[in-house]
Amino acid sequence: MANENEIAKNIRKLIEAVDFDSMLCKVVSVDDDVTCTVKTVKTGLELKNIKLNANIKDDKGFYVYPKKDSYVLVTMLDKVQGFISMCSDIEKVKIKIDGTVDVEIGGDSKIDCKGNIVFNGGKNDGLVVAEKAASKISSLENEINQLKQILTAWVPAPMDGGGALKGAISAWAGAMIQPTTIKNDLWNDKIKH
Repeated sequence: MANENEIAKNIRKLIEAVDFDSMLCKVVSVDDDVTCTVKTVKTGLELKNIKLNANIKDDKGFYVYPKKDSYVLVTMLDKVQGFISMCSDIEKVKIKIDGTVDVEIGGDSKIDCKGNIVFNGGKNDGLVVAEKAASKISSLENEINQLKQILTAWVPAPMDGGGALKGAISAWAGAMIQPTTIKNDLWNDKIKH
């Protein structure tokens, strides 16, 4: 127990030795995907390369992109390095998780995910893949257009009892539409809504 108390005491000393200062700033610019330039409200000092999150690794984490001229709270890790800890107005948000999830929300939104995406419980199954659905619809439209051409070109013949129509339409009617569409032909099973 004495050893644990000693460790706790040393941890408290280390924490007290680190001086974290936070200051109110105004955003001058968002410079790239991970940093911005701000100007302190109190002194007008311009600080460059302020990180958009506290994460050291640039390839993952939660990034908040503040709007230009918005107010932010910058927490300084030392005399040079700092990060945005709060924002008054947000342009967009990015979330990157170990190369498996990449979400960007704001303006045009983007979601890249190696796994499944489920909206509203996924009760409606997968989203329709537009290219596949358009191809199936186009095939049906072609079939209808062929039928219309046959009916338009048909001229009733007196006293044939419909034989001319039957002859004209039999080739079309005999060719079945292949393949029959099932749900899995049209949907993306990775995105459910």
